[in-house]
Amino acid sequence: MKKLSVKQMKKEMRNLGLGRLASLLLAVTLLLTVLMQLFAFEKFPGLLQLAGFTEATAVVLAVALVYTEVLALPWLIGLRARASVLRLSFCCLIIALQLLTVLVVFADMRGISILFSILSRESSMIDFVWLGLLWVLFGIAIKMSKK
Repeated sequence: MKKLSVKQMKKEMRNLGLGRLASLLLAVTLLLTVLMQLFAFEKFPGLLQLAGFTEATAVVLAVALVYTEVLALPWLIGLRARASVLRLSFCCLIIALQLLTVLVVFADMRGISILFSILSRESSMIDFVWLGLLWVLFGIAIKMSKK
């Protein structure tokens, strides 16, 4: 990989654009979501059980959610990798957002929060605002990206 000069880096930073900025913000918000889930990972499958899933399903969903959120990061940060890796990362992003949406809706129907479980177990509109933010950033990243 070619090393960029300071002038070239400044030019690259000016050319980031809205789509790139949305991708980076989505990466940061997904990282925050993953960190919150990992800090409470011992409780996370239990919360999913309270949301109506069986014990085995709750563990599989918890692990799948964390893995897909982490695997979505290469596409979001614009990692230079093979096209197949970036396609897989993009698919993981879509799966992670859809899975997160389903889990938040199921948890809200039972009156609990899975996104901010380390802060409060009670469901609130903050979960849906956070989820809406993720989907809006995803839409902007898709519409404006040059990938």
